[in-house]
Order: sequence, then structure tokens, then C-alpha cells
Amino acid sequence: MHRLRKCNSFSQSGDKALLLELLVSHYPNGSMGLFDSSLRYCIAGGSPVATDVNSIEDFIGKTVSEIFDIDLMRKIEPPFKAAFDDQPSHLQVSHHEHTYEIHIEPIKIDETIPYGIVLFQDITEKQAELEKKEKALLSLRKLLESSYNTINDIMLVMDKDHQIIFSNLDLDHLPNGIETTCHAALFGNETACADCDIHEIFKDGKEFKKIRSNTDQRKIEEITALPVFDEHNNVQYIVEHIKDVTKEKQLETIRKNFELELERAVTERTRLLDEANRELRAFGYTVSHDLKAPLRHIAGFSNALEEDYGDYLPPKGKQYLNKIKASVARMQTIIDELSVLSRISDQNLSIASVSMNTLIRSVAAEEQEMAHADVEIKIDVEESNTLRLDEEMFRIALKNLISNALKYTSKTQNPKIMITGQQNENSYLLKITDNGIGFDMDKSDRLFQPFSRLHSDSDYPGTGIGLATVRRILLRHNGIIWANSHPGEGSTFFLSIPLEKAERDMV
Repeated sequence: MHRLRKCNSFSQSGDKALLLELLVSHYPNGSMGLFDSSLRYCIAGGSPVATDVNSIEDFIGKTVSEIFDIDLMRKIEPPFKAAFDDQPSHLQVSHHEHTYEIHIEPIKIDETIPYGIVLFQDITEKQAELEKKEKALLSLRKLLESSYNTINDIMLVMDKDHQIIFSNLDLDHLPNGIETTCHAALFGNETACADCDIHEIFKDGKEFKKIRSNTDQRKIEEITALPVFDEHNNVQYIVEHIKDVTKEKQLETIRKNFELELERAVTERTRLLDEANRELRAFGYTVSHDLKAPLRHIAGFSNALEEDYGDYLPPKGKQYLNKIKASVARMQTIIDELSVLSRISDQNLSIASVSMNTLIRSVAAEEQEMAHADVEIKIDVEESNTLRLDEEMFRIALKNLISNALKYTSKTQNPKIMITGQQNENSYLLKITDNGIGFDMDKSDRLFQPFSRLHSDSDYPGTGIGLATVRRILLRHNGIIWANSHPGEGSTFFLSIPLEKAERDMV
């Protein structure tokens, strides 16, 4: 029963009393009250909610803070006070596992004295029902999403007895008297499948997905089942989506076989590269030891011939002897450079922190002095640029690149070389630029191959091993090297080195 009580000190017209009675009758799960500026209840009706006060009569004459506990007061006191600033409020408050809807409106009696009227309703059950409906809508949305763009797939809606409520299957083939069950429609069986998961879904309400091989039809199917809940949160129906994934699985098998074949090919290639590397090391040893001895003999006898019989040789003989000595010197250079290439391919890296500014300036000064070159070399490398690398190897790389720049600018007016370093987020980029003769980029694929030269030996002597050595050093540091050039316009060599170098050997 909804009761209306009022303070003895408060008087009101009969019309307003009737209005309050009407308001109370529309809030069966809550209470109504009229309060003054001290937040004291003057009129109260309905049933107490959100309080330990048992009777609505006990609201009369008490302030809001005397009726509700402190936690709830923190939430509702501001809107109570706002009523006396002519501000209505509508809010939902969660308190002690209940949800309350509160309406507060400012009101004046006799158009002068301000009051506030509050309507307090417990909407916990209504909120729970709303959540159930939202859950059902969510299940329906999943159904719509799973069926979108799947016209060629099978869609079934079934109850707990496997009866088909809805389907996009053609069920006309089933004989009269046969129940329209999923096992009858799909397989022509009178009983449920042995591996059927429908009962589990009705029990735990969890969706599932599985792959089924249909050996009779040579098909592979992906089955997705979603529960649909009723108003009591029980599973009422199951939506089953059956998709033919035969082609996808076949492609997946082909992909896996290809990956296995690729892995075998990589393993075999690695084995061949390891074998080639061993042969290269053996060749380097042979070059360094077995060829040097006869070469020393040739050089020694050539010198003896010149010293003992040089005065007796005709001009043609002296010319031949000089060619022999020049060839011996060139061969010695080739052997030395091959030894270096073999050594850097085989030896362990000695990694340390190296100042790029110090290393580059040291190598540039040495090479410029050896070449007796009057070349302007500018170096723009921050002193703070420090890399983790093998200093001895990288010195060899820089010597080759800077000596090349000096060599190919030797016939250029106002020769210039510029060396810059730039530290990026994950790598360090070093650029060595010259204004020398340059080269044709169409031939750049040969640039880093051993014994490959883009210029004649008579114009610019060399072995063709230096850049191959530089490339191998960069590979050992997990870096890369490339070049850009135009004939007559100079060249730029780029070296990119990871800042966090993986210390592992490269072939």
C-alpha cells in the first residue's frame, strides 16, 4: 500500500495533495518526498528504498543525511541542493548491489516558498531485464555477422531436440514423417551424430568452433555454433554456421608443403655455402703459402739477374726483366688481398665500442699520406658516434673505400672527398662521396664481385678484390653496402650498419 504522510507544520492545498498522491502511485517500487532548503523531508510517501529506515513515516522531519548512509549521501546530496538553484536532476545510482533512479525537481508552494520534490525508484530488476535483452540482441548481432556474405554456406537455427527452426537448406528432399532434425537434413541419419556438441552448448552456453572432415563428400567444413538466450538467460536456440573450407585447407596444405620444401632448399643451400666457404678458406691458405714460395723464387732470381747481368742485357732484355718484376709485384698484391678476403671470412669477430670519428680521420690521414695526394677531404662525423664492431676489419673496409676515392679522383681538377655519418633510430649510415670519374650504373651488379673491374688496369691499377672485401666485412656485421654514380660525376658509397649488431658469422 502506498501511503502519504506530512509534517504537522506543513500545510498544502487539496489539489497539491492529490497531485502528490498521483505521483506516488506511479512509483510502486520507490518513495516520494518533499523537502525544504535544509534538506529535511516535509512530506513522504511510498515505500522506503536505499535506507535502513523501515517506515516511510520515519522520513518525516529528518534530513537526507539522517535517512541515507554516508556513501549514498556523497552521490545524492549535490543534486538535492541543486534544486534550490532551480536545477532539476535525473540520475542513476548504484548502491549495495542495487540500482536506483532518482528524479529531483524544484517546486514552490504559494509561488514563494522553495521546496524540492524527489522521486526515488529501485530499478534493479528492470536493469537486469534490460541487460538480458541486450545479451539477446548481442547474440542476434553475432548471428547476423556470422551469416553476412555467406549465402553459399549452411545456416541452421535449432532447438535442444535438434529440430531445425530455420535453415537455408532445401529440406524438400526429406520424406514425409521424417523429423526435420539437423542430422536428418545434413546426413540422412535418424539419430544424432556421435560427436555432436549441441547438448554441451545448451548446458554451458558457450559458443564453439571446430573443423569436421566429411569423408563421404570429400569435404572439410568449419562449424561455428552460437547460443541464443531467452529472457531467463537460458539457451533457447543454437545458430550453426557450416562453411566449406576444403579449398582453404588444400591451399594451407600446399603452403605448408612449400614451406617444408623451401626449408629443405635453404638447408641445402646453407650446406653448399658452408662447403664453398671451406673451399675458399683452403684456397686462401694455398694462395698464402703454396704460391708465395715460387713467387719469392721468381722475384729473387729476377733481382739476381738484374744485379749480376744487368749491364750485359740489351734494352729488350731489360724491358722483359722489368715486366717480370712488375708482374711479380702485382701477383704479390693479389695474393695479399686474397689472404685478407679469406681471413675476414673465417676469423671470429672481435667486437668493441669504436669511435667512428677517430677511426675515419685516422684512416683518411694514412691513405692521403701514402697516396701523396693533394685532395680536400672533408669529414662530417659526430664525435659521439660510437658503434659496436670489429675495429680491425672496419679499418680494412675504410682503407679500401678511401684509397679508391683517392685513386679515382687523381685525374680530376680540384679533387674532393666528403665523408659523412648519420645515426638513425636502428642503424648508422656512412657515406663516402668523391668527384672522380664515376662509373656506369648499368655495370653496378659487377661492382662487388671479386676480380671484377669497371676501369682498365692501365688507367687505374687495381686487383678487383677490394670492394668484394668491403662487402664481406659489411655482411659479417649484418650491414649492407651499395653505390650510386654517373660517369664523369663522381661516386657515392653507402654503408648501413645496424646499431644492435647480432654477433654471428656470415658466409
